[in-house]
Amino acid sequence: MDYSQYGEQEFLLKFFENKTDGILVDIGAADGITNSNSRKLLEMGWSGLLVEPNTSNFEKLQITYSNNENIKMFNLGCSSESKKNSKFFIDKNDVYEQLSTFSEIQMENCKSYFNCEFVESTIDLIKTQELLEACFISHIDFLSVDTESYDHLVIEGIDFYKTNIKLICVEHVNQQIEKIFKENNYNLIHKTIGNSFYSKNI
Repeated sequence: MDYSQYGEQEFLLKFFENKTDGILVDIGAADGITNSNSRKLLEMGWSGLLVEPNTSNFEKLQITYSNNENIKMFNLGCSSESKKNSKFFIDKNDVYEQLSTFSEIQMENCKSYFNCEFVESTIDLIKTQELLEACFISHIDFLSVDTESYDHLVIEGIDFYKTNIKLICVEHVNQQIEKIFKENNYNLIHKTIGNSFYSKNI
């Protein structure tokens, strides 16, 4: 079964040559199944860190993976800095509640284009690197970032000198992300309708 939204799963399986013991980090993991880039890899035996700020989706994550000791889950957001009680917007017109964001600009744009009905809540943000270090993660085979126009702040929160990442998937790429990837020797190797994949040039 292909759990991904735009065929990302097929690319991942080829890239990792059906590897069964990898380490992944999924930031914006949603319910862990719908439109998921990590689900198939976890089914194959990978260990992982799943981060999801939407409490409703986080509860679904817990139901799906609570018996898997190789998976850690956090009901948080990741960013360039840690912050308590950050505003978080959830579209209640989205049945899967995947259209949720910390970005007020993204929230307003979605309201204009897609007639979204956002509900405001609060959730803590943690600097991405702080969470990785708290989980003793210094090597990642696959990092997936899907945070609805908040991706650049998630990436800015990573210390690439301390954390070695083989492949990164980002939904929203902007100049800040491109600059960080260039500085840290990452190249664009694959794109789908919704995601861009960057691999570290060894």
